[in-house]
Amino acid sequence: MVDTVVVSLGVSLAINKLTDLSYGLTFMVVILISASRMSTLSTYSIVLISMVCVWALRIGSFLLVRVMGKGKDDRFDGVLEHFWKFEKFWFEQAVTVWILLLPATLALSRPNKNLGLTAFMGIVL
Repeated sequence: MVDTVVVSLGVSLAINKLTDLSYGLTFMVVILISASRMSTLSTYSIVLISMVCVWALRIGSFLLVRVMGKGKDDRFDGVLEHFWKFEKFWFEQAVTVWILLLPATLALSRPNKNLGLTAFMGIVL
């Protein structure tokens, strides 16, 4: 959903700086949609959602600052002019988000999960 909007803007405006911003935003949107489908939120769920959102903000802002500092993203040289090549990049980005968020969305689907030793170890890491 997020990627569809941003790829349309990117192609129509011929800019590629939106890709990094949308990457972090997509993580946040997916985890928040997953959370909204839950009947109740446990402490475990709130911690997990918060950690994903903080990480999404970190990765999105890091990538955006990097591309803004360089002025352009070399990965898109010769790609932006070809819709299907650009679309392939966005599709791969969406698949990456889905794969990386799979453990978190599966963890959210388990009811009444408590903060145990494994959860605390993950928070510390």
